Amino acid sequence: MNRTMWRGASITLGVGILAAVCGQPGAQAQAPATEISRLLQDSASPSRFQGYTPRFSVQREEFAVGSGMGATRHSLTVLKDGPRYVAICDPLGFTFDLLAFDPTRAPEKLELPPDWTPTTTLGTRFTPYVHFRDGGPSGDQRDFNPLQENGAYSFFLREEWFEDRKGNSTYVIRFRVDPVRGYVVDVITQLDFTRGSRRKAEEILGILNVQPANLANPWPGRARYDRTLYTPKNAADYAGWWNNPAAARRSHAADDYLSVRSGGFTTFVGEKGSWSPVISYPESGGRTVLQRTDHRWLGQRCFITLPAQQPGQPDRPFLSRFELSGLPPEATDRLAEKAVIPSLEGQRAVMVRIGVPEDFEAQPLPLDTRVRGLVGSQFQLSDREAHSGKQAMIVLGKQPKAQPDSRPQVEAPAIPLEADRTYRLQAWIKVGSGQTEGFVSADLVADPANVGAFLKRQRTPSVKPGEGWKQVSLEFSTGRSPCFLDLRFQAVGNGSVYFDDFSLTRVED
Repeated sequence: MNRTMWRGASITLGVGILAAVCGQPGAQAQAPATEISRLLQDSASPSRFQGYTPRFSVQREEFAVGSGMGATRHSLTVLKDGPRYVAICDPLGFTFDLLAFDPTRAPEKLELPPDWTPTTTLGTRFTPYVHFRDGGPSGDQRDFNPLQENGAYSFFLREEWFEDRKGNSTYVIRFRVDPVRGYVVDVITQLDFTRGSRRKAEEILGILNVQPANLANPWPGRARYDRTLYTPKNAADYAGWWNNPAAARRSHAADDYLSVRSGGFTTFVGEKGSWSPVISYPESGGRTVLQRTDHRWLGQRCFITLPAQQPGQPDRPFLSRFELSGLPPEATDRLAEKAVIPSLEGQRAVMVRIGVPEDFEAQPLPLDTRVRGLVGSQFQLSDREAHSGKQAMIVLGKQPKAQPDSRPQVEAPAIPLEADRTYRLQAWIKVGSGQTEGFVSADLVADPANVGAFLKRQRTPSVKPGEGWKQVSLEFSTGRSPCFLDLRFQAVGNGSVYFDDFSLTRVED
């Protein structure tokens, strides 16, 4: 389809969706989700923004990243409210970073960090997308258009699907101001299946990804949110888990979905007195709303279930709506007081902490630990050997042919590294049994989702049988761009290897 025609069709259809959900363009949207309203009332959250009228505009701006001769310039699409920056938009990847929920605290000056890349999350990032459980639409095309409204600003995205699932989706991303919650983003989706398109009964369809900045960052002090809390379908209270990969994995298996009650929400709860990002579901079209946790980055993926296709009947358009907003400090504190996490009480896991000395003496750590340490099914403790104290970590060996490149899966995020920095890794290693060698691999990768695309492959010296406890170290530097560290404790052979007194730190200038 001609892209110019597409653009006009996208805006026309988008306005139609807005009118169906919110009334005429520019009118106030429906009341917030029932559960959000109840929490706001229970917490006596004030109307800080009553009568506030935003002055939204969209423009392209140039930003310098880095300094001196190494600085690079990037042209970004930004949404502003008068002089304040509200969001950064990426029309190509169709991601949005919402920079603040409180309109009075949105920054008037936006400076990108020296390690910024398009994958860097600066605020609460949300990505609208259509994802079928057995794979996303192939051969999709996209178009992106903004539209100024009275008191709101909307962006429109249209996708075309090809092959066995034929049809399209149209997204309306609508920014507005709520008297209590501040900036609110309505994510409204219309799905249209072409006659003859293959679709399964009660198919589960992904609609939205949400990932606040630094949520799963393992460096000390970098992560902002302690817990993920939600409204379970068959209960009246609030449930959830502590935000470390071990807790999320045990609360909510990778192949399971959280079923959220009608009008419910999911939120990332921060420190006392702070604003917390919340995803709410005021309109699901009568279909079940489901959530799934990304176990590497701890973000939330939002799904709906489509009704069964009627034999011989063409599919009707499906409409769904999500809201992304902030819980004000009063609601954050009240929710934190009322929520319980009974399923995790007393549970522990081995979490290798980053940026601090790890001697494994306090391990395993309780699942309410605030650190974002590395976790993995191969991490086990032993009191048979220790370089210091009473415990060390033991890793069972793998033959290279049994697992390519002897790289056991680590169920935790890759470690973000800054540009133009030097890091130092140290560990004490001893081979416990068998013909096995032990070392730590510390490979640099550009994309944390694709650890096979290495920027630099590196490892500490190996420790072999009979050498006893031996300290190994590795010092390495990053280049002009930030990257990620794929860190793995390796035992190659038919025996086992002990690791103790590990540290990964940044070398200060």
